[in-house]
Amino acid sequence: LDRAELGGPVGQLALHSVLLGTEGNLLRLGVKSAHEHFVAPALIEQLGKRLGEVLDRPVRIKIERVANGAESPADARARASASRQQDAHAGLQADPAVQSLIETFGARLISDSVRPLEN
Repeated sequence: LDRAELGGPVGQLALHSVLLGTEGNLLRLGVKSAHEHFVAPALIEQLGKRLGEVLDRPVRIKIERVANGAESPADARARASASRQQDAHAGLQADPAVQSLIETFGARLISDSVRPLEN
């Protein structure tokens, strides 16, 4: 998906899709009901065309509904972001300088203000 450099609605369709399998040139993708609004023939065609260009072969796409437990690339990114956020918060909370400010001045760490460093 990263190599396809998809943006806009077709990119959202790709990010919220789960690869269910391949059958020759057919890619079976699953989409949760919450993201079915991205399932439009024009977007499916654009996605197939762009993925075909990246894979250097014709690609057809079939969309199926999947259960909410299936993890899409968007879900994986959100989970990774939440994990980085928790790690950043825990790191600050454990920092001796921050602990000293809390103990000495009654400071508090505002969770919403903590942002992980981006590489």
